[in-house]
Amino acid sequence: MAAPHVSGIAAVLMQKFPSLSASAITARIKRTASVAGLKGKNGETVETHGMQVMRAIFGHGLINQTKASSQIGTLTLATGQNFFDEGSGIDITQQRLRLPLGLPSAVTRQILTDSFIAFDRFDGANFEVLGDEIFPQSPVSEPRRVLGYATPKSQSGNPGHQDYTIGSLTFSQNSDARLSLTQEGLSSTLIGRGFWDEKVGLIGQPDLFDKTSSHQFKLNAQISGQLSFETFFQLTNQTDGSDSGHGATLSMQATPHLKLHATISRWALPLKLITTGSGNVTAPGLSTTVSFGLRHQYRENIEIFANMARYNLADINPTPQSFGLTSAVYRSHTLGVELLAHNGHRLSIGVSDPGSMVAGELTLMAATGRSPDGTMHYAKKRYSGFKTSDYLENMVFFASASLPIERTGRSQLSLDISLQSGFDQQDAPTQLGFKMSYVF
Repeated sequence: MAAPHVSGIAAVLMQKFPSLSASAITARIKRTASVAGLKGKNGETVETHGMQVMRAIFGHGLINQTKASSQIGTLTLATGQNFFDEGSGIDITQQRLRLPLGLPSAVTRQILTDSFIAFDRFDGANFEVLGDEIFPQSPVSEPRRVLGYATPKSQSGNPGHQDYTIGSLTFSQNSDARLSLTQEGLSSTLIGRGFWDEKVGLIGQPDLFDKTSSHQFKLNAQISGQLSFETFFQLTNQTDGSDSGHGATLSMQATPHLKLHATISRWALPLKLITTGSGNVTAPGLSTTVSFGLRHQYRENIEIFANMARYNLADINPTPQSFGLTSAVYRSHTLGVELLAHNGHRLSIGVSDPGSMVAGELTLMAATGRSPDGTMHYAKKRYSGFKTSDYLENMVFFASASLPIERTGRSQLSLDISLQSGFDQQDAPTQLGFKMSYVF
């Protein structure tokens, strides 16, 4: 009478797991069968005679349809072309994947409540799981860059600084035009590193952007006493014929107390779209950035500063290991006040949206199943519904103090302390940062 029961369970499993072979179905039934609770004709039990004796009497034991239909091993999210290839999946019971930073809560909820296919590492059986079993349930679980004063840009060509001038050339003694080769963080250039100097660290920029530096040629010209122009070109090692980044900045001393600047650029931006958290993705095309900033000397020791930037990101195709973007737009806003003491101590407080996605579409290639030979099948998932008001969700309050400790000639030792806290999300963390810098 056992054969009909086994055949029935086998039929159920074949219908539930069409990618499993007959031998895999057999292995699943045997693995989940049990001799627990059984007793031999002479009173043998697992407790008194052990598993080997019970297997000799009952074989694999009683079959269990519920267990045979359930997960046996760890669940894996497929990332490769074939499930059986080594390293072709991510164990989601051990590792949560990363969502892109700057997503509004409505889009995050779409992802967390969406269904995904994961595979049992025991035999490749597929199971449906929700996004909250794959991704962090809190959109603020990823650490964000703490806003704080940046190290002053070095003119000494010292590679120890992230931003420094390698060399410069002035065309004539009476000329205000200067050509320089610099190394700067890409995101700093996009909002005008020269205009902000140390305050560039207080200006919100999307955490989606990688903070790597690149070599750049800059040509600066003083058009008049109040107006200056700068154009810059990104130096890359691209060999595919794609265009390098370029842009221009216009700075103006509008009044004795008000400085304005505008930057427009097209740039190759490395983005943190890899779901495992390691590595970046660079779009094949160039992203466009427009940034506006102002610095108003309200009093001798009080300055009001503000910046607004819009990033139209180039389209990126998704993969099973990285998100894609279509017509994506990020925005960032910062408004702050700086108090300056006569001894050089500085304190800045303000609010900032470091960067929120307000338009476009987020995509991801997700597994839909596999063939019996392990060949994976994928389909593109799409998430949209972004709003221009979504940036309010990512607003943070920041406070940063810069305390000079010792100054010797052109050298200066400083201690910087920064505090940052989100105020629109209940689970937004409060972050505290310390930095000791020595500029020479």
